[in-house]
Order: sequence, then structure tokens, then C-alpha cells
Amino acid sequence: KRIARNDLPRFRVARGEKLCGYEITAHYPGGKITIVIHSDVIEATEDHPERLVVAFQEIGERKKWEEQKSSEVNDLKEERSLRESFVSSLTHDLRTPLSVARMHAEMISRKVDTGLHAKCRNVIRHIDVVDRMIQDLLDANKLKAGEEIPIHPCEMCLNDIVEDAVKD
Repeated sequence: KRIARNDLPRFRVARGEKLCGYEITAHYPGGKITIVIHSDVIEATEDHPERLVVAFQEIGERKKWEEQKSSEVNDLKEERSLRESFVSSLTHDLRTPLSVARMHAEMISRKVDTGLHAKCRNVIRHIDVVDRMIQDLLDANKLKAGEEIPIHPCEMCLNDIVEDAVKD
């Protein structure tokens, strides 16, 4: 916005007003310049009359840098939001066909002989492993988003876990 003549920094300082970090952008035909103004009054002494001190600092480059960083932060926030949305959609879309595959494997295991039954149970177990991996991905996404994840502690046999890992 345009500044009234009496509100220009030089007139404010001349009136004895102290400026501290007063930022102003001056527009001219070739572009613009942004400066910060600081001023103070040096009191009169026996040897010297009262004096005004005004310091100007050009901050155009800093302003450009701040705008660039602000833009980058906004881009990163948008990217994070898209990533969280993508992960959430992907995990949901993966769970549906896994549930169908598990259901069919269970139906087949009920109607086949023992040899095939064991293989169906193995397929079901691996589907459950993938489902747990998807749940872990969802939980990690929730943690990144700042949400809490429920923890349900229970007793487990470490030997069984190691044996399952070795079988896999």
C-alpha cells in the first residue's frame, strides 16, 4: 500500500520516532527493493547537538529465500498428505483381494484331502503374514501422521516365533 508522505520513514525519524525493524518495499520502474529501517536519537551533549541515526538494510535476497523456503515447506506438506492418502488407499485396496483369497483357501481346505489341506493352511498362514505387513504399514503411516496406535500386549512363546521365521 502507498504510504502517506508524513508516514515515510524519514519524516517519522525527523519527528523523533524510533523505528526498529520497520520493513518497507519500494517499487520502481525496474523492480522493487525491500529494506529494514532502524533509527534512534542520540541525545545532545555539551559538545554536540541532538542527532538522528538511521540504518538501512536491504533484505531482498532474504525475502526471496524466505518465500522459496515457505513454498518448499508447503510442497512437502502437500507431498506428505498425498503419501498418507496413497498408503491408506493402497493398504485398503490390498486387503480386499487378500480377504477373498483367504476365504477361498479356507473353503478349499475343508473339501480336500489331508495333503492338500496342509498346503491350504500354509497359503492361509502366508496370507495372514501379508495382512500383518499391511497392518504394520498402516500403523507406520498413522505414527507419521501423529496418530496413536493401539497396543495390545500379550504373552508369546519366542521359540514359536523363531520357528515360524525359520520355516518362512
